[in-house]
Amino acid sequence: LNYGQVTGLVDALEKDDRVCSNFSSVYVKKTWPACQKIQSGNAIFTFPNTPIKCAGAPQKICYLIEDCFTRHNKRDNINVMYNTSLPVIFGVPKYADALMELVERRNIQLNTRQNLIEVKPETSEAVFELLDSESKPKETKTYKYDFLHATPPMSTPSQLWDTPLVDA
Repeated sequence: LNYGQVTGLVDALEKDDRVCSNFSSVYVKKTWPACQKIQSGNAIFTFPNTPIKCAGAPQKICYLIEDCFTRHNKRDNINVMYNTSLPVIFGVPKYADALMELVERRNIQLNTRQNLIEVKPETSEAVFELLDSESKPKETKTYKYDFLHATPPMSTPSQLWDTPLVDA
């Protein structure tokens, strides 16, 4: 779990009670209180531009939290966004079709080819690199957040990087 590859994410996870991640035994404890706290604004869920342990997990928490908002009668005041680095909601077409129906039915804003590169807790902003941008450096898009669930970039353990056991 490479939280430090996203500028400001570790600081935000440690200091901002609206930023959480279910991929850490420490930061997962912030998810439910953050869900309870938000009353309006943007709830953003991310999928990084790296392979991850379970490709469905970032969506699962998105759907669970969105359902929580609905059950507590605050969904109409919250814009739920799923920002993924992928060009589609899920890599397996059979499941992608079903998930697109779910996203549309629940009015979840799907933003594809966007990768979280910075979190600014002092201004409540999440900065995403637009992966299809042809400019150098790539264009970015910034969103205000009131709830942010970050899925960190992932890789093999750094101890293995310079060994013949792994490749790029």
